[in-house]
Amino acid sequence: MIAASIALAWVLIQVALQIAITLTCSAIALRVFWMPRNADFTLQATSDWRFRRAVVFAVDIADFTAAERDDEVQLALRDALYRVLIDAFDAAGVAWEQCLVEDRGDGVLVIMPAQLPIATVIDLLLIFLGAGLRRHNRLSREVAHIHLRAALHVGDVHRDAHGVAGNTVNLLFRLLDALVLKEALISQGTEVVLIVSDQMYEQAVRRNPELVNPPVYRPVIAATKKTRARAWIRTATADCARR
Repeated sequence: MIAASIALAWVLIQVALQIAITLTCSAIALRVFWMPRNADFTLQATSDWRFRRAVVFAVDIADFTAAERDDEVQLALRDALYRVLIDAFDAAGVAWEQCLVEDRGDGVLVIMPAQLPIATVIDLLLIFLGAGLRRHNRLSREVAHIHLRAALHVGDVHRDAHGVAGNTVNLLFRLLDALVLKEALISQGTEVVLIVSDQMYEQAVRRNPELVNPPVYRPVIAATKKTRARAWIRTATADCARR
């Protein structure tokens, strides 16, 4: 009789635990998939906006048009780039679908909401980008290896029926095309090198040393075309040790 009671109690405990686990998983699923999103935080391509402040991010594949990279290779590089970007954004806590994305052939332009707490994700984004690229390069032939230049800026963005434009976007791409960034990618031998505008550095890096590691950013002068701007470079594999 005692043994039967113990067995029954054990069964009831297991049932209760299973119910608790099921309810917990259901609650998590509801929170992840059904939590209302702040409309002011979302920048989907279908949203109707013509002017707003935003965080702008762009990447460019180094040597994309090299002679040994024919059309088939270039298409494979683009496919791999998007997969790495989407995974890195999601891993860093920035949902890809909340951003406005424009294809640039050998690169990508991503418009993120200015309300995004960029200081909390800037280093994470670089870490996950680097990790994704290292994995891709390890599993690919040399002709399909990807090394990225990346740029990050914040400012006012204009949008029309053809896409986004404005001085903010112009500066972003001039930073991305700066010789100092190209030289950094070659000399440091990393998978991705990031350059941030001076404005982004002041707002997201210098003022948030507990979230971002300022010592791994070094000041540079980005000179290209008619632009000569102070900026900051960080590598994905930079030493993240705190002072």
